[in-house]
Amino acid sequence: MKKYLLLIFLITLGFTAYSQENEEEEIENEDIIDLDFDEEELDDDFLELSAGFSFKLQPFIKISAGIATPTYKGHTFENLDHFKAVLGFSKYDNDVVKDKDKNIKGTLREYSAYGLLIESYDYNSNMLTEKTTSPLTGFYKFGYSTSDGLGYILGENADIILGQETSFGWQSMNYNYEQMNAAEILLSGESKESNLKRRYNDDVRFSQSFETFVKVRPFENLSVDFAYQRDLIFPRYMTWHAMASGITEGIVGQISNYFVKKVKKASPYAAPVVNFVLQNTISYVFTELRKENMNWPISGEKPLIINSMNFGINYHF
Repeated sequence: MKKYLLLIFLITLGFTAYSQENEEEEIENEDIIDLDFDEEELDDDFLELSAGFSFKLQPFIKISAGIATPTYKGHTFENLDHFKAVLGFSKYDNDVVKDKDKNIKGTLREYSAYGLLIESYDYNSNMLTEKTTSPLTGFYKFGYSTSDGLGYILGENADIILGQETSFGWQSMNYNYEQMNAAEILLSGESKESNLKRRYNDDVRFSQSFETFVKVRPFENLSVDFAYQRDLIFPRYMTWHAMASGITEGIVGQISNYFVKKVKKASPYAAPVVNFVLQNTISYVFTELRKENMNWPISGEKPLIINSMNFGINYHF
């Protein structure tokens, strides 16, 4: 009896192994079929994707000039010339807004850019402002900037963008020491320039700024900017305090972005104006709060603030 049971067990085991082997072969065949693709079609898709990526990012150069006014602890300095250059990459995209039924409600133009930044606030150039007797000779900055904006399509390669540029970097100040000493003697050792020098000296300081701009692009490779910029130069950089202040502003910014997305879905052509007003109002309000406390809402020192009105020309390669 045991022999028969053993024989039945071996036969059953053989059928099970055979069926599992057939199933494995079928699975392997299915995998082979799924992996069978057209190499030429894949190459075309890859080239199309690569071409789209490479042509969207355009190198650009921005040159701008304007008139700036520094203020520190309630004291306003004489106007000085402001020059700025940005070298980086920019991108224009069409933003097609659709309703729930996939019908097109409107098409907007998105803009973004990033690059290296070089700035000069100069008392000695006398190109845009009158000659001054300030003991300061100027401020010089090197840093990194990013820009983004939303606007309206005027033609295939023409548009108007409402946006904002933000930057951070390292700023230094230079002084005319002969005039500085004369000013200190005349005012019994106290002047707004000497107070500034006493706190900042001629060391390199951390700086951050925002610029609200209207960008008009009449041709594919050329655009012009009309902008207002506010630059904050900190007497010292406190990492954790700065992070807390930045996170606070970032949270408010994210709430604003969510609101703009809802506006864009409901009324696409109102979105660029709403985005422009909210984005720049938030930045302006936070810089106002940081006039008294550089890392608001944490208490701290007062920063040096430079306000400027600028006109810029951008060339997109």
